[in-house]
Amino acid sequence: EADVLFIPFYGQLSAMHVWKEPCSGMRHKDRVDLLVSTLSKEPAFVKHGRKHVLALSHWDVRPIMNKTNPHIQPLRALVDQSRMVLLSTDPYFFLFDYGAGYVAPPWETLGFDTCHTVVVPYVPQMKLTETVTPPHERGNLAYFKGNTNLSTCLDKGDYWDSPPDYCLLRSKMVNQLSDEPGFVMDSTDSNSEMTRKTYTVADYTDGIRNSTYCLMPRGDTPSSRRMFDAIAGGCIPVIISDEIRLPFQHTLDWANFTVRVGENDVNTTAKSISQALARIDSKERGRLQKIGRASCRERV
Repeated sequence: EADVLFIPFYGQLSAMHVWKEPCSGMRHKDRVDLLVSTLSKEPAFVKHGRKHVLALSHWDVRPIMNKTNPHIQPLRALVDQSRMVLLSTDPYFFLFDYGAGYVAPPWETLGFDTCHTVVVPYVPQMKLTETVTPPHERGNLAYFKGNTNLSTCLDKGDYWDSPPDYCLLRSKMVNQLSDEPGFVMDSTDSNSEMTRKTYTVADYTDGIRNSTYCLMPRGDTPSSRRMFDAIAGGCIPVIISDEIRLPFQHTLDWANFTVRVGENDVNTTAKSISQALARIDSKERGRLQKIGRASCRERV
């Protein structure tokens, strides 16, 4: 009789923390196999599969939905067959198959559709919600701190002759905007041991709190947690990701509190970002900040 039946499978924990080492004698694949076996035998699932909800909220969980991996394909088949509801921070995760192409086509062409997939927000850095710096006290016009050495753009000579355009998006942005007045651009390398030793969350969150605009270029996937960090910290998101699927986009007008700049425009010249921000007057900037803070309280 229930309207919704939640499947308590914590795929992110399973995939990230115990991917290689067994936990209670089971590896990630074993847990996925057990999930499929259990659901297949559960009368409520067999009869009412569409009422079931499964959360797949991190890109390290993507292998359990991988079409090309024969060892873990059963869960993908079960989802296809039952049409259960999926909760995910990014539908791109379901296409992320190494060697099968790195550019996601429009969501409607994938194996799932928006009627059965709910895009949910990333969980922001909660410290950002404790205190929000007033707009007039923010010293930076625009801020970016992020990885410019994307994992999906490392040497993949077996799969492409030249990397996709998005591979250079962040580095172009950092190189061309570092000298712009009011812009703070901090390039990191998540694949570097030095970055892992020196990177601090405090520096990152301080940059958000002290900035009017936070730049959101796409990375390995179209979405990024920094979008929701920015909203929580009262910083206006500048979205540079053409294929992003935003949470609650059927009921929440993201254009009311974000700025959009096309990937091609930035790849042509990153100065298109500073030009776009220069066209926003103080009244409009205040409106974006006010609605953004309200949206954070209600949805993020």
